[in-house]
Formats: sequence, C-alpha cells, structure tokens
Amino acid sequence: MTGTSTARSGYAWVVAAAGFLTQILSSMAVVLWGVNLATVAGDFGVETTELAIGASLFGIFYAGTSVFWGNLADRIGLRKVVAIGGITGAALLVVAGLATNDVMSLVVVYALAGIMLGAIGNGVTPKLISVWFATHQRGKGFMICILGGSLAGATTGVIAPIFIGMGGWRFCFEAIGAIGLVCMILATIFIRDSPAAIGTVPLGAAKENEELVDQKAVDVDAKKASNVDRMIRIMKMPKMWIMAVAVILFQLYYTGHQTYFVASLAAHGYDLASASLGATVVLLGCSLGYIIFSPLSDRFARKTVLGWLMVLSGVFYFALYYMLEGSFDIIAIYAVAFCSGLCLGAFAIIQSVESELFPPDLRGAGPGFISSLSLIGRFFGPLLAAAAIGAFGGISWSYMLVAAPCTLIGGIIVLIFIPKTAGKYGDPMAEQYLAQKTQAQAPIEE
Repeated sequence: MTGTSTARSGYAWVVAAAGFLTQILSSMAVVLWGVNLATVAGDFGVETTELAIGASLFGIFYAGTSVFWGNLADRIGLRKVVAIGGITGAALLVVAGLATNDVMSLVVVYALAGIMLGAIGNGVTPKLISVWFATHQRGKGFMICILGGSLAGATTGVIAPIFIGMGGWRFCFEAIGAIGLVCMILATIFIRDSPAAIGTVPLGAAKENEELVDQKAVDVDAKKASNVDRMIRIMKMPKMWIMAVAVILFQLYYTGHQTYFVASLAAHGYDLASASLGATVVLLGCSLGYIIFSPLSDRFARKTVLGWLMVLSGVFYFALYYMLEGSFDIIAIYAVAFCSGLCLGAFAIIQSVESELFPPDLRGAGPGFISSLSLIGRFFGPLLAAAAIGAFGGISWSYMLVAAPCTLIGGIIVLIFIPKTAGKYGDPMAEQYLAQKTQAQAPIEE
C-alpha cells in the first residue's frame, strides 16, 4: 500500500484499549437493570416481575440492532458509529435516573438506551479489531477488548449497591451513565476508522509479510453497494447460516446458565452466599479464559480452539448435573464451575471467527447479522431451561437437557463445518477479496 508505514501500527493497542472502554459501558448497562430491580419496584410500588419487560426489551434491541449498527460502521466508519451510539446510550442512562416518573417511562428510556448501545455491541467490535489487527494478532486484540466487559460485569455488582445506598436507584443510573459517558468520550477520542486513516498498517502485518487489503478501497466498496444488496450477499453465504446456528446454540446454553446457575446451587441445599460465590467463580474463570484462549486462537486454527471450548462446556455442564444430583462438596462444584467459566473464553473467539467469515467490506454487517439472529438463543434459552425444570422437577435438569447438549452440538458444528482461519491458514476471505481487487485493476492485454 503506497504511503503507509509500520511505525504507528502499535496504535492498534490504543484502539483495543478504546474497545475495552466501550465494553465497560456495554456490560454495566446490561447488569444495571437487574441490580436495581428490587429498589425500582419498591419505589414505584410494583412487583419485580412487572419490571422484567425492561430487561427483555433492552436485550432485544441491543442485540437486534447489531446488523444496523454493523452495516452503518461499514458505510460511515467506526468512530462516528461509536460516538453516536455510545455517547447517546450513556446519556440515556443518566436521563433514566433524572427524568422518569413511572415504570413505563423508565422502561422506554432504558429500551432506547439498548438501541443506541447496540453501536458498541457484536456488530461493531469484530470490525474494530479485525481492521486494526493482522490475522495472527486478532485474538490478543479481542482479549483486551472483551475483558473490559467481563471485569465491568463483576465490578458493577460491587459498586451498584454502593450507589444505591448513596442515593437510590436514580443515583445509580446517573452514576453508571456518567461513568459510561467518560468511557465513551475517551473511546471516541482515540478510535480511528482504520490504520490507513493514520498512514499505517494493521498490527503484525509487516512482520508476517501479509499482503494488505486497501482499507480505503474497502470503504468505497461498502458505500457503493446498497443496503439491500449487502444483506442479500450476507444471506447467500451458507457458512454464515451455519455459524449463526452454532451461536444460537451457544446462547441457548449461556442464557440458561446465566438465569438459573445460582438458583440451582441454592435449590440443592447450598446457602445463598455460597451459591452467589459460585457465580463469581464462573466469572473469574471466564476472564482467565479470555486471557488464555483468545491469544491461543492466533496460533492454531481459530475454529479448532472455539469448537473444543464449546464441546468442553457441554462436558463440564453434564458433570455439574451429576455433581449437584450427587450432593458433592461445594469446593468440587466450584472447581468444575471454574472450568466451565474458562470455556466461556469462547465468547471472544466467536467474534474473531465471525469477522473472518466475511470479506473486509462486510465485517460490520456480517457479524451484526449473526448477532441479531442470536436473539433466538437469547430469548429461548431461559424458556427451554424453565421447561426442562418444570417437566422433571429439578433445576439441574436444565443442564442435562438444555445447556450441555446445546453447546456440545454447537461445538461439533463449528469443528466440522466452519472454515479454518488464523494459525497457518491466515485470513482466506481477505486474501480472496485482495485477489479479486488485484485482478479487477490489472490491465487488459490486447
């Protein structure tokens, strides 16, 4: 690429750190409703069950708008999308605390925040990292970015009760929103649309001697095609549908776990403090999983690491079922829960794999489309788990009949059907795109 230098390719780490900040807001916003549920219900004089719609609408809009925000990032650039969606979303959290006078207005404002925060979700993050990091460095970039959400999720459970104690749920919303605003303003300052925008190349590209895709040409292609044509291209890709099925299955597993894990420990006679600590153990394992397995996916075929993590998730959840039914010691259960948490490191690798399934001009819209489809798993995961519990009379049955089989099957699908990338396999879709552009620009021989 003419006019580029490797001198500033290290700026990719700054962009990853900015991604870390976006995920702090994203995770805090997701957790915010649940930690304030009881105090909001008490303030408005309603049952907590009447407020469940708030969490549902936020989740639906947050994930459902991924394809819109991802497509917009392809067309107008990452920085504008993150600024528009992230800053507005954080401001809406502040508004929810300041200016809502009843349940309906609070639900509506929180749902609107979900729409705007989709701009820092799974349609945009894969593009952010895939643009700035060469194939063999992307796992490290995703590790940094996704860790922001993991650590913020754990932190919010600690600081939110402090904020509530200081000024009730309203102050909690305002404080979290203000933290989010600071994060998003800093992220917007440091994010750049691509290495080409500052005259450099993706981190690691020069060292690996990668042939470089011209990001400016990618941006032209993304703007040139209509939204309809771009969606048709995505929907014509069989591997996109296969990956979407695997992600849906993983979400069926994860949302069921998220909903019933603590309750399952409590239902088997462990006290609430021990049960809650189990959730913390899973979260610690998850954070460590990002650190270990995301960089590992740079060295080996990425789908191999992802597939086996999903399969092992199923194995550990089968084990948890038998351990709970057998009334094992809580320390042994913590050990298996920690291992299942390690396997949740798959989340970062899912985003890496999704980005590499698509050519460079679809690396926002494509993962965004998969994320929107994953709503099926997000919605039905708790329902299927509840059905298993109702049919067999024990919460741990949701592990045996829903969580474990879903992620096990999803992992097998990934191992068999998803193409290999990273390691010695590189980035085939980018290479194909580059070859097509080179051929199109070659002079025609007389």
